[in-house]
Amino acid sequence: MTERKVAYVYQARLSPQQLQDLIRQWQCQVIISWDLARLDLSGELRENGTAFKEDLEVRWRKIGDTLSVLVLSDSALNHPDLRPVGGKWTRQAMHPENDPKSIPTLVALNDKRYKPLFTQYPIIQAEKGHLACELFYRDGVAMFVSPRRILPLEV
Repeated sequence: MTERKVAYVYQARLSPQQLQDLIRQWQCQVIISWDLARLDLSGELRENGTAFKEDLEVRWRKIGDTLSVLVLSDSALNHPDLRPVGGKWTRQAMHPENDPKSIPTLVALNDKRYKPLFTQYPIIQAEKGHLACELFYRDGVAMFVSPRRILPLEV
């Protein structure tokens, strides 16, 4: 694996509209959201989800009338609703070129055991792929695997 770099983790309580505005502002490339009945890539925000791009991931979970939001970022963010999560945060890239055996492989969409509401993964427009991720550490302890890009399976 590659060397560890500085990372930033933030938390917030937001309304669905505030979250939608942040995702739009940060230009996240992939939005996956789900509830008990649905998982899809439509961009519609449901009870739980994640949105990501190469240098940032936003996760959310509905609690009451608001959303509990966690932001995992490669750089410092200045936003009035975000509060830093304590600890010394670092990150390490997980990429097929660095360590092919530890890279998350996406479910093959043509596998009959699954019935997703989409036929291709975004960005790569294919039925199979990998996730390039960042592994986030808090005070030296691995805490989060943060997706950053969807890559073709051949990589």
